[in-house]
Amino acid sequence: MDYRITDAVTDPPVPADDWHCERLLRLPDSQWCFRPSERPVPCPLPAREAGFVTFGSFNTLTKASDTLLRCWVQILVKLPTAHLRLTRVRSAQRAAEIHRPCSDNRAWPPSVSSVCSMQTTRRTDSNFAGVDIALDNYPYNGVTTTCESLYVGVPVVSLHGRNGVSRKQPESSSGARIG
Repeated sequence: MDYRITDAVTDPPVPADDWHCERLLRLPDSQWCFRPSERPVPCPLPAREAGFVTFGSFNTLTKASDTLLRCWVQILVKLPTAHLRLTRVRSAQRAAEIHRPCSDNRAWPPSVSSVCSMQTTRRTDSNFAGVDIALDNYPYNGVTTTCESLYVGVPVVSLHGRNGVSRKQPESSSGARIG
C-alpha cells in the first residue's frame, strides 16, 4: 500500500509521518465519514430513573485487552452502584475471560451483564437504551461504534494516546502505570 487516508488530528504530521511506511494523505477536516443507520430517539438520562450509572461497551470484545479489563474493574470498584453492560461478546469462553478479573475483584455480579452474540454488527438505538456512558476499547479504539454512541447521545470515555490506533497505558491516581 502506497498511501493511507487520514487527517491531521488522527495522525499529526510530526511525528506520525515517521511512523508509517506509506504516505499519509490528510483530508482537511476528518478522515471519517459516518452515515447513521437510524434517527435517534431522544430519551432522559437512564441513571435518573435507574438510580445508578450504567456503563456500556458496544465494541467487539475480542479486542479488549487485560489492561482495559483492569480499568473497567477499577471503575466498578470506585463506583460500587454502577453497572456495566457488555455487548458483542463472541463466545462463552471470551465471556469467562472477561468476567474473571471482575469476579476476582468482587466487582462482578450483579453489576455486570454480558450478551453473548454472534449477531450482525449493525447496532440500533435499542442497543444503547439504558446506557449512560460508553467505554471505548483498548488498545484499538472504536470508530463506527464511537460515532454511533455519540450520535444517539451516549458520551464515550476513551484513553488518549500517541495516535489513532494505539492508546497509551492509563495511569493510576498515584501516577503509576497500570498494567
